[in-house]
Amino acid sequence: MSNQIQNLGDYNKVRIDLQKAGGSREKLYQSIGKAEVEKAISVWKEKTLLVAALGGVIGMIVGIRYCRKNEVKESEAQNSCIKKFQEVIEEEVLNSSSYKAKIIRKLV
Repeated sequence: MSNQIQNLGDYNKVRIDLQKAGGSREKLYQSIGKAEVEKAISVWKEKTLLVAALGGVIGMIVGIRYCRKNEVKESEAQNSCIKKFQEVIEEEVLNSSSYKAKIIRKLV
């Protein structure tokens, strides 16, 4: 017995599957192929969903960082605008000769 079958479990499974296929090799190969394709598709779906979820998380992180950078830039720009506005108002009040400007100079 030089050609001894090492794993009889697999042989028995193939024999049973062949009986279910009515003894037809072609039907057996088709059923095995369909099963393998279904397994491959399920694995592919899981990996695709994992990659999509990972991409979504990375996208959210990048978006949050971008928004925070914009918030900092906007607050800096707003602060500089307020300072410029105050400087312009102070110059106008100090250089103006109107009655209201004189009152404001006294208050400052």
